[in-house]
Amino acid sequence: MNKKHVLPLLILIIITIGFYTRIHVNGDNATKRLQRLAQVEIYSATEDKLIKTIEDKNSLITFNKNTIFTEQYSDADNNYMNKQEEMRKEVENYESQYIFVTYKKPAGLNNNKELEKLCEITTFKDTNIIMMQVSPDSIKNIAVPSEYLTFYFKVSNKVTAYLNSLVK
Repeated sequence: MNKKHVLPLLILIIITIGFYTRIHVNGDNATKRLQRLAQVEIYSATEDKLIKTIEDKNSLITFNKNTIFTEQYSDADNNYMNKQEEMRKEVENYESQYIFVTYKKPAGLNNNKELEKLCEITTFKDTNIIMMQVSPDSIKNIAVPSEYLTFYFKVSNKVTAYLNSLVK
């Protein structure tokens, strides 16, 4: 497998692990389930207008549970890039609907109280494909080109309905 296929797959794995690592210690408290997620802003994609801001812990925990997007690819799967490209081309036929911008609390050493942008999740009308763009600022100590930080996922009707319900 050539480097062109390995790098995006490796970056996706690292980001997914870092973004969705679950810490299991005695008990199950809200802080662990939040994974430093502090805020979600929802924008209209067509008007670029802020619709809603979510800061409630329970809502953020539910958002975390419902937005774990994963694809099952092995290192030997040469179709990963092809599938990503197919979904990218497919969403060009659909109108962007909402953009969910997620923010996390900074780590202890960098705790300047300012929230850090984590990623943007874009939904599209009439399809279950979503686009996730990871913020380059969320990857510390390494410069990663933006083309390697954009991922497409085909999600269930349940996830699509959940994301649409947040707007109301």
